[in-house]
Amino acid sequence: MSEALVVITTTETFAEAERLAHQLIARELAACVQILPQMTSVYRWQGKIEQAN
Repeated sequence: MSEALVVITTTETFAEAERLAHQLIARELAACVQILPQMTSVYRWQGKIEQAN
């Protein structure tokens, strides 16, 4: 895929957002997921799924 796509959604809880982010990264459906309002990023780095604030 050569196009960038931005998807915005809501969840009821931070934990639900974390689960969704990790699933998207694990399935390689997203390169990086940001969770607001704390701006937590979930991404793959050197073959491992990482999470940083």
